[in-house]
Amino acid sequence: MKRLLQNRAVRPYLITYLVWLIFLLLLILSSTTEDGAPYPIGPGIFVAIVSAFVFSLPVWIVQFVWIQLRPKKARKISAFTPPLTVPQETEKTDTTAPDDFTDPRQAPFPQRQQRRIQSAQAIRMEEKRQRQAAAQKRIDENLARLEEAKATAAAYRESRIQANQGMDRRQLLIDAIQFSVSRMFLSEDTLKTEYPCLADEELHSLLADLQKMGVIQQRSGGNAWLSLLDQKDAQSLIESLNAEGIEDSSEPEAVRKMDGHLFEQYCAALLSRNGFTRVEVTKASGDFGIDVLAEKDGVTYAIQCKYYTDKVGNHAVQEAFSGKEYYDRMIAVVMTNSTFTPAAIETARQTHVLLWDGSVLEKMAGAQK
Repeated sequence: MKRLLQNRAVRPYLITYLVWLIFLLLLILSSTTEDGAPYPIGPGIFVAIVSAFVFSLPVWIVQFVWIQLRPKKARKISAFTPPLTVPQETEKTDTTAPDDFTDPRQAPFPQRQQRRIQSAQAIRMEEKRQRQAAAQKRIDENLARLEEAKATAAAYRESRIQANQGMDRRQLLIDAIQFSVSRMFLSEDTLKTEYPCLADEELHSLLADLQKMGVIQQRSGGNAWLSLLDQKDAQSLIESLNAEGIEDSSEPEAVRKMDGHLFEQYCAALLSRNGFTRVEVTKASGDFGIDVLAEKDGVTYAIQCKYYTDKVGNHAVQEAFSGKEYYDRMIAVVMTNSTFTPAAIETARQTHVLLWDGSVLEKMAGAQK
């Protein structure tokens, strides 16, 4: 069998026969007889040997014709192909440049292999160069966008500085309300970006005013505030603030020159001089809207002092009413150097809060003389 396989003339026919034999053996031995019993091994092998021979005959004929015709075809093709000249000295031909051959197929095999390697290296180098160029382009684009963002932020900051410098307290509150409504959350950093002229104390005071007015609410466990108003409610609040912008020119000249803290001291002194006892000015922070506590004829008062150049709105009335409940006082009072808006007067009527405007203060100041 080994000799037959080594014989090139017999090998194709023997391989064909063995393939058929193995296939038929597997087919026959895996089948069963009519009564379901396994097919007998001896007869199965015999049938497989004979059947493999029969099935191999047509394949052998085709193989024989192909083998006989193949040399003639090869000779016919080689007659039209010019012979390749192989240099005798291999070492010298290896050093010859590939460009010396007009037809690459005529070059020796080492040179063709070297040429393919060089071509592959050139392709890889070009791909690497393109990747580096694309990466550098992305870096340049990111740097350009970063510089553009910095320039935009600087221009916005400059515009906000110019806008903030011309605002009074009421305009600042209106602008802060509009800004709060445009955001879902606020933080000190966003407010510092929006109002760069404000110091930290002024910024904290602005946040406290917005929180008192019900515009924002501080979130628990973080230095952030949640915006509470929609566009409609914010517009109503802005209109109320604009309505309070009328200055009362009937207030005394001495009162006009005060600030909020001095006005609280001024109100406490007026109360003391008008028969009120146990007059006490509350601390600046955490006063729950109440600035002065006092008592007269057994009646206790919780007083909120508002030093305004505009009219006092209903928000101050609501704060005084809530502060009265906190301090457990009988009567809530809003005391101001200015006057009150119609909405504040209506709210005070419903909540039984006393309103002492600038005219009341003048009477109290005149009574003490």
